[in-house]
Amino acid sequence: MINVILKSFFLILFIFNYSYSDTINSIKINGNKRISKETILILGDINIGSEFDSSNLNRSLKKLYDTKFFKDVELSFKNNSLVINLIENPIIEKINITGIKKKSFMEIIYDEISLKDRMSYTDFQFKKDVNLIQNILKINGYYFSKIKITKEENKEFNSIILNIDIDLGDKAKIKD
Repeated sequence: MINVILKSFFLILFIFNYSYSDTINSIKINGNKRISKETILILGDINIGSEFDSSNLNRSLKKLYDTKFFKDVELSFKNNSLVINLIENPIIEKINITGIKKKSFMEIIYDEISLKDRMSYTDFQFKKDVNLIQNILKINGYYFSKIKITKEENKEFNSIILNIDIDLGDKAKIKD
């Protein structure tokens, strides 16, 4: 008896499950400054004339976030028109690391951090890089080091200069 009820439930579910999709006739993009409309459409795999449903919207949204170019992306689809509202992440103009005199040690830090000049800045990635710098310092015996961070933002060009001042402190040594 339960088997018949379950089968009939799934049959009704599949019969009445509608998949709504519409054709994109126009696209409006708001909030882009550096990244062109064409680049956004390519990155999001969005084309005028293609069929779009909620699954495609979610997939495009994920692709746009995965680029790390955008802090916020909002897609809305009404009357066959797709509206994309976004906020771009700032570009890193320069990363200044000061407080370390040994050039080879500085090169190790620059090589290991993932954020570089001319990349998109994200708070999450920056926090990971600061944590990585702290770990590199500890591995090299600087357990009491302090890191001071300042950010210089240029709203006009949507860019940022990161200043990382490292006070190495005393190097830990093992006594006899």
